[in-house]
Amino acid sequence: MSSNTSLESVFLTGGTGFLGGHLRNALASEGLDVTLLVRPATDVQARPNESVQRGDITAPESFELGKTDAIVHLAGQTSIDAAIESPRTTWEINATGTLNVLEAARNADNARFVCASTASVYGPPESLPIAEDHPMYPAEPYGGSKAAADRLVHAYHRTYELETVTARIFNTFGPEQPTHNVVPAIIEQALTSETVELGNLSPSRDFLYVEDTISALLALLKGGESGEAYNVGRGEDTEIGELADLILELIDRDVRLVSTADRQRDEGVEIPRHVSDPSKLRDLGWSPDYDLESGLGATIDAFGSKKS
Repeated sequence: MSSNTSLESVFLTGGTGFLGGHLRNALASEGLDVTLLVRPATDVQARPNESVQRGDITAPESFELGKTDAIVHLAGQTSIDAAIESPRTTWEINATGTLNVLEAARNADNARFVCASTASVYGPPESLPIAEDHPMYPAEPYGGSKAAADRLVHAYHRTYELETVTARIFNTFGPEQPTHNVVPAIIEQALTSETVELGNLSPSRDFLYVEDTISALLALLKGGESGEAYNVGRGEDTEIGELADLILELIDRDVRLVSTADRQRDEGVEIPRHVSDPSKLRDLGWSPDYDLESGLGATIDAFGSKKS
């Protein structure tokens, strides 16, 4: 099956996170009924199209999918540094948690399963740009846990004929993103300090504005070949130092940019360059609406409004 023509309801994990919040806006605009799986202690305000189920992906007995047309699995531990500090917890959330949702999906009457994976599964690239058939050589525990989840999704498609699509998302940024990510870290410092401190300025990444990531997820929710993975990126990379210079230019403050040793990752973990080949996704008719500058401008505006 390559498309979902009768999409009316979605079961969403990770709906209170960065990507999840933006996806909820889009699903509401699409007129879809959404069931949010939310951890018991998490505060959430349901929207008119949403119902809330309290549970945890690491505790499979705590949730049920019920009848739904699609599952979008966004829940996960997303910080590389936190994963290095707590690899077992990261594995339980990202790998075992995905297994638990897949098991529940097996009983969901062929609901489409869209899983958020990451470019970190590729590790240091053997060739650029990175296509979906690039080998997986994750360089750290976060990438390892997501690679395991990525392959589990594919295994469930092959073994149980589950309708799956995997989104390997490159470096998404935008409003409401946690500040352990590079774009909000730069913006926060640039707005509040006289110095922006970063680690290594030379690595490059494929940065994509969050609304373009969300439109990609919607495209994969409605289409794409079952059992396939799709890179979600612009297909262009920018060095961290160049990214910081552009943000400082847009903010227009006299701020000093410095690279500090305590913010640099170990050489075994740092990847010099990552850039996607998003051809498969573009073949579905998707294309980004934002270039890097316009996406950064929108993020800065939202960040400034929140601070004021």
